[in-house]
Amino acid sequence: MITRPELPTTPGDRRRWSNLPGAAETHAIAEVASSHEGMILVIAADTLGAERLHDELQFFLGSDTTILHLPDWETLIYDAFSPHQDIISERLDVLNQLAVLESGIVVIPATTLSQRMAPAQFILGSSLVLAKGQKFDIPQMRRRLQGAAYRSVETVYEHGEYAVRGAIMDIFPMGSDFPYRIDLFDDEIDTLRTFEPETQRSVEQVDEISLLPAREFPLNSDAINQFKDQWFLRFQGDPRSCPVYRDVSQGLSPAGIEYYLPLFFEGLESLFDYLPDDTLVFCDDIEPKLEAYWQETEDRYENLRYDIQKPILPPRDILMPLDELFAGLKQYPRVDFRATPQDKGRVFDYVSTKAPSRSHHQRAQPDTTRRAKTIRRWIHRTIADHHRVEWQTRGRR
Repeated sequence: MITRPELPTTPGDRRRWSNLPGAAETHAIAEVASSHEGMILVIAADTLGAERLHDELQFFLGSDTTILHLPDWETLIYDAFSPHQDIISERLDVLNQLAVLESGIVVIPATTLSQRMAPAQFILGSSLVLAKGQKFDIPQMRRRLQGAAYRSVETVYEHGEYAVRGAIMDIFPMGSDFPYRIDLFDDEIDTLRTFEPETQRSVEQVDEISLLPAREFPLNSDAINQFKDQWFLRFQGDPRSCPVYRDVSQGLSPAGIEYYLPLFFEGLESLFDYLPDDTLVFCDDIEPKLEAYWQETEDRYENLRYDIQKPILPPRDILMPLDELFAGLKQYPRVDFRATPQDKGRVFDYVSTKAPSRSHHQRAQPDTTRRAKTIRRWIHRTIADHHRVEWQTRGRR
């Protein structure tokens, strides 16, 4: 038997639920989601917590509910290397769905919630659908892909790559599990087929494919000019001595370019701009994590800001300060899963006599593709963690 308190229904209405051991917290969210008609935002304290919540929600709800996970970049802020392509692919896929989704669940780490993001208009406006029988001009498509930050290669292996061989174009779209091979007959698409990147062998035919931009920013001529203008306004010194400026001016995506996102747009948005007004929020105890993250960001900014060959933007241009973030959260009804001593007597207990416990059966066994992605993500995260430890060690010296 499960006793569930009333849900908050109006913006700013905030409830706290406690007594949720094991996976009971996730079970409580799943119970609400099974009858909730709008969007649900679930905010985890960290990246691993978000992954756990996402997997458990999939276990409890199955495929009947759309459950999205917007991953963190998993890089240390201002680092000189970019997120793994699989991470960027997942993020673009989720943002593209969020821009039009009216119901479902999105799970996000607290640090990712604090990031300023590309406008939804860019994500949707840069998407493209290709179908059999459609007119197709290879030179024009090459220009469009380069403007969307795709990389031209000889053989396609990873997200965000494309290759041209005569009347055949291979593309690995962001958000897709497989790359696609486009065969042309004269100036029309004759066939669309998926293929295995390891063997380059075709798998099956499809009727259409959707293309997302390869990065969370554009790289067309207008965007490059916007970047250059903003660089002159924000930084001093000769930009030609800065590798980042030189690369972007040539239409390239240098490592760590994600932390210059504000230079590509007239204004950025936040995740709140992607969510419907009637979104219901479930929130872990995120304030201590965000405070530590903000302090770490300010410390790195003070230590790195004086490099004239790699000037950096102040934290407020990249992240939402805590007051702005929590002001955004007040726009929605919200359930907190952590109680404070001041809440004694006001906490809403969600009591379950059959609180589900976590077990290895809750996670579906990954297939080969997912396992390969997991290994690549683990390697990338290990490198990022090494950078973080190295930075923290230097800070204590």
